[in-house]
Amino acid sequence: MIYQEDDNLQEGIDDNKNDNPGKTLDNTDNSSDADDSTNNKSVDTACNEEKADDDSTDTLQLIRKYYPEVMEVKGDIIRIILTFKKIIFLDENCINLAFGLIDNNITIKVSTFLWAITAPFYATGLRILIKPVMNEFRLDLNSRLNFQLSLLVLLQILLMIITNRKLLKLIIGLYKELN
Repeated sequence: MIYQEDDNLQEGIDDNKNDNPGKTLDNTDNSSDADDSTNNKSVDTACNEEKADDDSTDTLQLIRKYYPEVMEVKGDIIRIILTFKKIIFLDENCINLAFGLIDNNITIKVSTFLWAITAPFYATGLRILIKPVMNEFRLDLNSRLNFQLSLLVLLQILLMIITNRKLLKLIIGLYKELN
């Protein structure tokens, strides 16, 4: 949990004291040694959760700090992202993959998973053929990839970033904050 004040933290600790029936209010222990080891593990877990909460709190504060600036340059960021799709032009490409594990069931499952991941790339001109090989441990990969990279579009994107003062200040501020 994220507590805003230390008083709330103290209230949470007081509530937890009454939740453990093995302990009395004067802190005498009526539980066994096995309960002590589980209590130590729960304390370690609580410490790890507090560290994770601190990281998420830092991220949340960073988002709150830079949110207004990001919203100011939202249109420019979207325009830059849409321009990125013009950088690479794919030709007709193909990848032939012969994949096999000793267990046939796992081979089929992994091949199906790989095909599902690569299926959206068919629309971009990348043809991926996955051939499951049974009763054999094998991985053969033959590929032909042809693409063109537009350096002019890349220079246009860099120019858009450099000429936009608000976006440049946002990038510099985030860079300093994260490093």
